[in-house]
Amino acid sequence: MKKFRVKSVERHNNHLLLTLTPKSDSQRLSFWPGQYATIGYKRNGQRSPMRCFSMVNSPSNAELQFAMWPDGQFTSQLANLAPGTEMRVQGPFGEFVIDSQYDKNIIMLAAGIGITPFISMLRYAAEINSQVPIMLIYACRKADDIPFYDEIRRLQTLNPKIRAIFVVSQGENNPDKGIFKGRINEGLLQKITNQSFQGYTYFICGPKSFMQGQQSILEKNSVDENRIVSESFTQGKKLGWKFSGMSIPSLTYTATALTFAIGFVGIMVMDLIRYTPKNTATITTPNSNSTSNSASTDDSSNSSSSSANTTTPTTTQSTPTQQNYYQTPVSSVS
Repeated sequence: MKKFRVKSVERHNNHLLLTLTPKSDSQRLSFWPGQYATIGYKRNGQRSPMRCFSMVNSPSNAELQFAMWPDGQFTSQLANLAPGTEMRVQGPFGEFVIDSQYDKNIIMLAAGIGITPFISMLRYAAEINSQVPIMLIYACRKADDIPFYDEIRRLQTLNPKIRAIFVVSQGENNPDKGIFKGRINEGLLQKITNQSFQGYTYFICGPKSFMQGQQSILEKNSVDENRIVSESFTQGKKLGWKFSGMSIPSLTYTATALTFAIGFVGIMVMDLIRYTPKNTATITTPNSNSTSNSASTDDSSNSSSSSANTTTPTTTQSTPTQQNYYQTPVSSVS
């Protein structure tokens, strides 16, 4: 868990831009462009829940930036955070990243706030003067809804390998500004790929229906599944993993909860075994000089992880040595 402070919260026409600074150099967060982190804040002595957002800054920057729609309770509260507010940041998470050895020609398909991981990728590609061709195709309702429009246009001039077109459902064509009326459909992708669809790695991010629609188009045109990367079906597909209907945040939280539950149950079982007393056998031996005499034998032992002691009690019931075997479980969840 890293500690940051709010530097600024900027309100744009369609999104918020949250900028955080690390409390010290040791608190910097290293990540790959396209990854995300969970963030939370402390206000009036109370900690908020943790929520997942993609970083939009280049990883070379010590500051972290997150862009989001201010349409939920958590994001609305973020909009009112004062500079200096303490923030908790955990991560990075996700495999929605470019593999420079594998992805040699990239098409990015984005809609809505799904553009955020691509902003980090584009900033970094311009910064290092990447020679990998990148085409961003972004869909939204109208031109005024395009986040980071001016910066994306500027990044194209910094690195000619970067190209971007914006597809709007409302408005007019404006080729000089890279804006076209329509939708990201099969016909558009045919024009961009010269009808081949092959030789590209496709990164998809946006609303679920958008991602499903784009994936269907690519699969229909025989694009290898290893060349389709999205937040729902990440690069883990290259390893044969497919988590239908579960997002990366859901998988992260589920895995953490299962790990904690299994560890806690294991400790309880070990405690139960260690504290359960062992019964000794009572043997009665007849004696010719009296009615009977009783002798008890005990072969039980108590053990810890470091030593074993064997005792022979004089009573017919053994009493286990009381030792404090219980250790408080340590959770990785904060």
